[in-house]
Amino acid sequence: MRAGYLKAIMCCPAMVFMMLCFCSQACAQETPQTLFLKAESLYKAKNPAEALPLYQKVIAADSVYSQAYRGVVLCYGAMGNPQGALKYMDALFIDKPDSAEVHYGMGCALYGLQKYDEAAKYFDKAIKIKPDLAAAWNNRGSIYHFVARDYAKARQHYEKAIEIGSRTGNAAVVKIARENIANLPREEDLKPLTLEEFLNTFIARADESDAAGVRWLVLGQKANCEPALDWFLEQALQAASQEAKDQEKTAVALATLLASAYSGLHKNESLKNKLKAYTSLSDDKKKKTFQGNSLLARGVEQEQQAAFEQAAQAYSGALACFQALQDTSKTGLALLYLGDAQRALKKYPEARKSYADAVTAFMEVKDEKQRALALTSLGFTSALLKEYAEALDFFNRALKIYTSIKDEPSAVKVRENIARVEEKMKAKSQ
Repeated sequence: MRAGYLKAIMCCPAMVFMMLCFCSQACAQETPQTLFLKAESLYKAKNPAEALPLYQKVIAADSVYSQAYRGVVLCYGAMGNPQGALKYMDALFIDKPDSAEVHYGMGCALYGLQKYDEAAKYFDKAIKIKPDLAAAWNNRGSIYHFVARDYAKARQHYEKAIEIGSRTGNAAVVKIARENIANLPREEDLKPLTLEEFLNTFIARADESDAAGVRWLVLGQKANCEPALDWFLEQALQAASQEAKDQEKTAVALATLLASAYSGLHKNESLKNKLKAYTSLSDDKKKKTFQGNSLLARGVEQEQQAAFEQAAQAYSGALACFQALQDTSKTGLALLYLGDAQRALKKYPEARKSYADAVTAFMEVKDEKQRALALTSLGFTSALLKEYAEALDFFNRALKIYTSIKDEPSAVKVRENIARVEEKMKAKSQ
């Protein structure tokens, strides 16, 4: 029976042709391109476990199919095992250490593990081996963009990815690179701006409902964002103290827009936390806070005019306001300013107590930079009182903090003060 069937097929040209077509179609379905498209469809349908082996088949069949490497990393990440992608790439790396695509895959795996410096090295190596690897240019641009915040280099890499991708037919990379460029700050937003210029630009774009413009400004002007939020909240406090509800509402709305953009773009909640602290205040506390802030500002102005007695009185008034509000951070600041005025008046014992209380306050709120400043001030005051051992202790404690927070300019100054105190101690002992 079986022999007869085979004979019938061999004798029928039409049947032979149909069988050959069927085999040809079956083979076509297993090409890297068709496998990749099927893997992409499964991944988009949230079936990473089924998509993964297909991406791996693509790489096994065509090791230069760069998009499949990205697919492997995405699948492992979706399955909660980003380390698995790195192990897979490691295995490929042993066999193909000079492959640009494998270097690209290693970079993608390390990027998924948030090891950005290592990932950048692999992307750079992939580009060096194969300058026409558009995906590597795009991913290297992403690290410049979102990690290093070097927007000029990010733009250069994205543009290179678009140029290469357009020439080599890599539409997927071209699309991603163009989207990334659209999220880069504009050139004018990268130029250094004063706080006043930043505020004017931000308010103008907010008034025009220019959401993209606000985003680019906040992205390109990170250093101005926190001072700007402080200014908006100070305006809100002033309006609240005068019971100007509409003005307060406007200031809070601008602060909210800024804090939200900053949080999303810089992955930092500090501005949102400041805003939350303000909105949680009662009307009475807002008035008290504004009073304390005004007294601090007045004291600074009087100190600049060498009116130290009046400055000390203003700082004492601010201190009373913040203590009543139980605002430990502002209490520490008022104590620090009060100590400076007392030291200028040569009231060293009083200054030492103010600084010591400031150290305690800053320790409580975990503000290490301000605590180091208060400790440094204690060192100066102790040295003026010729209590050199105590001065040395305070300076060394400040130096330890500055070293830990990597504030080298402040650390250098403290080391110089330590050297001076040690010289005085040596001269005193002789």
